[in-house]
Amino acid sequence: MSSMPFTRAGAAIQEAIHTQWRDWTRYLEARLALLDVRIAERSVAFERDNNLEERAEQARTALAVIPQARRLLFDRLCEERRQALHVGLESTLKERHDPDGVEREVVQALLNEAHGRHDLDGWGVVPIQEGAQLIWYEVHVASMRAAPDAATYALRHDDSRHIRSRYLLAGLLAVGGVLFLLGWFLWPGSATEPGLAASHAATVNGQPVSPWSVVGVVVERPGLDPLTLPLVPRDSLPMTQTDDQPRAIWAPQQIMPLQLCLPAELLAQAHTLTLLSGEGMPDRRYRLEETTRPDLRIDPCMGNAASRTAILSQSLPLVDMPIGTMQSLDDDHAATLVALSIVGPDEEPSLPAGQARVTLELRATISDWAPYAPTLLLSSGQALLPAESPVATDGMTNIRYLVPLPAIELPVAWSLTSPRSGRVVRWRTALPPPLERRALLQQKLSVIAVSPLLHDSSLSLKITLHNSHDQPLQLTSRDLQVSGEVSNTLIPLTAPEPGDLVVPGGTHTITLRTELQSALTEPLLLTVGTARFRLTVQTS
Repeated sequence: MSSMPFTRAGAAIQEAIHTQWRDWTRYLEARLALLDVRIAERSVAFERDNNLEERAEQARTALAVIPQARRLLFDRLCEERRQALHVGLESTLKERHDPDGVEREVVQALLNEAHGRHDLDGWGVVPIQEGAQLIWYEVHVASMRAAPDAATYALRHDDSRHIRSRYLLAGLLAVGGVLFLLGWFLWPGSATEPGLAASHAATVNGQPVSPWSVVGVVVERPGLDPLTLPLVPRDSLPMTQTDDQPRAIWAPQQIMPLQLCLPAELLAQAHTLTLLSGEGMPDRRYRLEETTRPDLRIDPCMGNAASRTAILSQSLPLVDMPIGTMQSLDDDHAATLVALSIVGPDEEPSLPAGQARVTLELRATISDWAPYAPTLLLSSGQALLPAESPVATDGMTNIRYLVPLPAIELPVAWSLTSPRSGRVVRWRTALPPPLERRALLQQKLSVIAVSPLLHDSSLSLKITLHNSHDQPLQLTSRDLQVSGEVSNTLIPLTAPEPGDLVVPGGTHTITLRTELQSALTEPLLLTVGTARFRLTVQTS
């Protein structure tokens, strides 16, 4: 019987193992290079280092030539080892560690094992997936490097090496088991949904950043209506899940690429995903396609489906609606911003100096406004909440805000946020600056009649006014004065009740009184706002 078939079979196995070892070491070296570049870039805050960029591009190119299925296996192995080391460190030392530093330590250790650097005889290990089983094979590194023909790379066949291999595998499994139990019982984490790997904390120049707020995902499938699912952060999930509530789950701290999981059936059918933002941020639309540099990675939450990748195709900013437009929130409530108005301290003297009041008039099916965070956004970036509780009257609701007194036109945006999903609706307009006092009185206040009457040493003035403003006008002592025509001497007026000086819309009559200190020796002048009148005094 010829041994050629067995020889060819053995050579094929050796060649497959050599190919796997070559890709495995290439993968680890490229990933180590990317980590070194990332760590080095922290010290280059504003200048671009061309050498770092060139190294990173070379590493990405090396990763791109590795078959995807093999690369996914390598990703999983690195992540499992990283999680085990991370949990072991933090559960024993009780302190946080730099994620990049932990990952680099893991990748370097795997590369050392692959090259056999801790083995006196120069034997390394390489992982190979055989069906559902993962096997770590020993390879003689020096022999593989010396001979270019894959058929000459040999596995160790002597019994001592097989026993040694078994001991090595048993030791690795034992260490991994201990670290896993430490992590399970000591690490204060939350349940991880199947198919969604652990993520790294997001930092910029070493400082933590807030993750993008995402509240839902729209899944588009060929020939079917789009389906909107709530998007739940992984860390907020309860320990037990129910299958009758389809939803998507995402890892908030995974920045690049973004990472989420969908029910397996939806993931297999989807061709486009739109991530719905909260806090008024733009929505983002992704096209699913195979790529080595994805912007989004999607795994199956439950069931069997292949992981998929996607690239960003469009950013959809929040649409600002004009005044008078009704907007619906996703909790069966709606609101219409009917009108906005602004008044300053010259129109309402009770306002604080340097402040103006913006009043919104609304029709809405909302009774409790606090959960909806009604926010007035100014062009300066200030986000203001109501200065007082909303007031509902005859089906309309008024909400008031105090803003810095503007001298020119004031652009504003007003928004509501759904307490259920975090979705934001917004209206936008521009408000004219409040009228100054002189212009206000000149345009809005008219004097209809003045009747002076002298009683011995007292003078009374009955003044009929018309207010054409849509707000009541409150007059002050500077708006109403009596003086001598020649001497310009002011004649003190008896202080009226504050309510007597409030002129509501329409026609209104007020009465002023003054005590004369001596007989009149000159005609009197009455000043009302910007208008002046020469008085002819009648005696009673």
